[in-house]
Parts: sequence; structure tokens; C-alpha cells
Amino acid sequence: MEEKFTYIKERVLYLAKYKRIKIESFLQDIGMTYGSFKGKAKKGTLNSDAIAKILTTHRDVSPQWLLMGEGEMLKNQSPNLEVENWITYESNHISDKHSEEGLLRVGLRLDEVLEYKELSNEKFASILGVSYVNLLEMIAAKIPVPEHVLNTIHEEFPEIKEAWLFTGKGKMIDKSVASKLQSNEKELLHVKEMNDQLKKVNSLLEEKVKNLEKEIPKKLPKNKNSNNKAS
Repeated sequence: MEEKFTYIKERVLYLAKYKRIKIESFLQDIGMTYGSFKGKAKKGTLNSDAIAKILTTHRDVSPQWLLMGEGEMLKNQSPNLEVENWITYESNHISDKHSEEGLLRVGLRLDEVLEYKELSNEKFASILGVSYVNLLEMIAAKIPVPEHVLNTIHEEFPEIKEAWLFTGKGKMIDKSVASKLQSNEKELLHVKEMNDQLKKVNSLLEEKVKNLEKEIPKKLPKNKNSNNKAS
């Protein structure tokens, strides 16, 4: 059963928690600070700009619920159905470059994969089958990201979790898959080193054979006919 709140600011805080958005970030987006949501200030009203920002950004929120605390929080929410994408995720991926909220943007998740794989923009674009310019436009949110781009990333880099790639939620890397890939890479490197050593040994053997072929005629006895003629 949905919780009931007397004050609009309490409903705003609940909405941020429900959306899994950090309170400070949520309030900053609507031009407010956390200080005005504490203590007695929590009982105060909300300015019209902040209300408009919430309703335009979160279009699934019912204005009647937000303003009056009446009805369901989400529009057209049936009590018999789960909320959209009602999934429990592990703790979210922590990036050195982008905020947790920023990674909800698919373009920035492309950039995060780019950084993780230590690829150049040109190489990454080639792997994804898109142009260099289109890749930059997707990262900058100037054009949408086609589904096939995300599917290609998952196929080429299976350690990237599909849930994170498509939603920005949960962990980015599947450690078990990454560990297997790393083990395979080490094994391939070992095989390559062994192959290189065999090539060197084979080269030395070939050189010895050539030298022996040159020495053998010198050590063979002289032809008898040649000896008779000499006598």
C-alpha cells in the first residue's frame, strides 16, 4: 500500500527515493537544496518552478498526488500490476568519469565502455559499425542510440552486463565472465610465446642443417677414378 504524506516536500522526497535518484541530485535538478527539506522547512510549500520541473521531467507522476496527496503517485497505476521495470539491482556501477545519474543516459554508457576498454573513438566506432561522427553524436546525446549498437557491445564485450548496458542500473562488469576472458587471454598469450619459441628453435635447426650440408661434401672420400688417373 502506498504511503500517505501530509506535506508536498515529503512527497517530493518519497518520489526521489522511489525513482532511486539521490536526494541532493533530485533537488538540484528542480532548483532546490536539501536544507529546505529538513526540520520545520519540510512543512513549507514548493515554488511553482520546482513543481513544473518535476511534472515535466517525471511525466508518469500524477499532479493530483504531487499537489494534494490524493490518489496514486503514478498515472494510470493499476493496483494489480507491478510498476514499470520493477527490478531490484545490485549496487550500481561507480564511475571515475560520470555520475550515477549521468550513466542513466545511454550515450554516457557508451563513453564508459570506451574508457573501460581503453579504445580510441575511431576503433570503437569501427567495432560498432558506425561512423566516428555518429559515435560522438550518440555520446553527446545529439542522436539516439540504435538498439543494434548495444547488441554489438554485448556480443563483442560479453563481460559488460546487459542490464546495465540497456538501463544504466546495477553493476557494469560481470566479474565471473571477465575472469574467464582474462584467463583465456593469458592462455592465448602463453600459446603465442610457446609458438614464438618453437619458431626460434626451428630456425636454429634449419641453420644447423644448412651448415651440415656444406660440411658433408668436404668429409666424403675422394672418387677412386680420380685417384687412378692421378697415378
